[in-house]
Formats: sequence, C-alpha cells, structure tokens
Amino acid sequence: FLPSDRLWVLRNLTARVYIRADKFAIAEDCVRGPVIRGIGFGEVVLLKTWWSGKEYTPPGIRKGDWAGHCFDITPVEMLKGAEWKDVSDEVAVEIGNV
Repeated sequence: FLPSDRLWVLRNLTARVYIRADKFAIAEDCVRGPVIRGIGFGEVVLLKTWWSGKEYTPPGIRKGDWAGHCFDITPVEMLKGAEWKDVSDEVAVEIGNV
C-alpha cells in the first residue's frame, strides 16, 4: 500500500538531490502517489543514467550525469532534517528537450 494522498519524490542518494512528482508530470491528475502516468520516475532515471560506450547517443540525450548513483522513491516528508537540493525544474526542462 502506497498512500496516494502524499507528495512523493525521487531522491538521488549519491548527489543529495530530489525531483518532485508534481513538477514534471504532464498534469496534476496524472500523479497518484509515487505512480505517474505518462513520463514518470522510471523515465527520469533512464534519462539521467543513460550511458553508452558507443559513439552514438540519441538526439537530445547526453551521457547520464547520474550513472552509477543510488536512488529511492519516498514521501517528501523524508527530506526533513537533511540537506537536499530540488532539481525538479532542471530535470523537467531536460525531459522536455528529448
């Protein structure tokens, strides 16, 4: 059971940054707890961790600056008492450029 009435975030535990579900979802009604219809946390992780040893990288995608990092998805309340940076807007722009 995952409460759908709470705001969830994807945390990059290595870089100490997070992304809010409500900041990059197509519309607010697409967010139900940690589940996001359309582009969700999974697509963000894929975009940010993309890495290829080959010369070719798809247009709009750069080599992932989060490759090799650790992540979790948790309610926003878990951010309290720790230093975290919100990078939701920057990641939303990156997703929009793909």
